[in-house]
Amino acid sequence: MCPLDPSKIAPKCGTLQELKITTPLSAIATGTNVSCFGGNTGSATVTVSGGTGPYTYSWSPSGGTGATASNLVAGTYTVTLKDAKGCTTTASYTVTEPSALVAGGSVGTIACYGGTTTLTATATGGTGPYQYSTNGTTYQSSPTFTVNAAGSPYTVHVKDANQCIDTYTPIIVTQPAALVASVLAGTIACDGGTTTLTAIATGGTAPYQFSINGGAYQASPTFTV
Repeated sequence: MCPLDPSKIAPKCGTLQELKITTPLSAIATGTNVSCFGGNTGSATVTVSGGTGPYTYSWSPSGGTGATASNLVAGTYTVTLKDAKGCTTTASYTVTEPSALVAGGSVGTIACYGGTTTLTATATGGTGPYQYSTNGTTYQSSPTFTVNAAGSPYTVHVKDANQCIDTYTPIIVTQPAALVASVLAGTIACDGGTTTLTAIATGGTAPYQFSINGGAYQASPTFTV
């Protein structure tokens, strides 16, 4: 056997070779997910350890040849990594996306001409919490709005926590026609006699009730006066 002291190695024993141990090549992929359904805001990044640099990267099914793949849609992406000595390894990351944000809305009934009612916005999917608007500019956390027929039709705008937006339109607000009262009065034939007063109503919402001089209301439009 060759002696352990290199300075005393005999010629026939050769030379002591230098040993270099390289850490095995390994990779971990991390990333960010798509913010809005159907978008391409996802990314994936590979972190390398071991092996011998420099490294080359190849993402599949898309993503390019860098350490970071950007503008990704939802799906699973695999990077194949090769070091300077030809060693290879792979890592994968699955980019996810939220469900589609869907806006909706409903509106109540206006009882009287010129009145108001409540519009209620709804939202499903996306990423809560939501904000709501009827003009696309001013948003609020409450889904209810006081509306009238003059502003109809309305559009509901919903924005989620990732700034994704969906709209729902049209929401039609209706109101009855203006209520108009008139009266027909008969003729009194003799002094101290009576006649019939007939009330007439148009617009509003039937059936009507009638009163004279602030008295009790009745279904009949005729009064003896």
